[in-house]
Amino acid sequence: MSDARPALVTWSYRLWYLGGALYAVCAIIWFALSVGDHPAAAVPIGLLLLVIGLGVIALARKVTPADTRWRSALAALTLVVTVLSMVGALAGLGPLFVIAAVIGLIGSICAYRPAAEAWFNPPQTGANGG
Repeated sequence: MSDARPALVTWSYRLWYLGGALYAVCAIIWFALSVGDHPAAAVPIGLLLLVIGLGVIALARKVTPADTRWRSALAALTLVVTVLSMVGALAGLGPLFVIAAVIGLIGSICAYRPAAEAWFNPPQTGANGG
């Protein structure tokens, strides 16, 4: 494995961090706009959005070539969050949630492109002769 990360890998990390940060910002906006109107719904939904945003950032920090399970978990999380955000947007939650989720999903897609795949899964040089 070379020490230099491909540009797609760098962009994957940037997009994951940006998507997670935007989701955290969505949580703050949700709290600010909803507490007066719907306090019973504002807290659980806002906390869920905050956990999702911080979870994306935490998973992105764990993604390394040494353990690709984190990359797979993050890809699954961003896909599920994108689908749920689209459903939420149809229910009236607003487009910022979808934008944040799609940014994270694009980061996951970049992480599975061939150039990034080669960095995350380098060819194995077996010490046992295989």
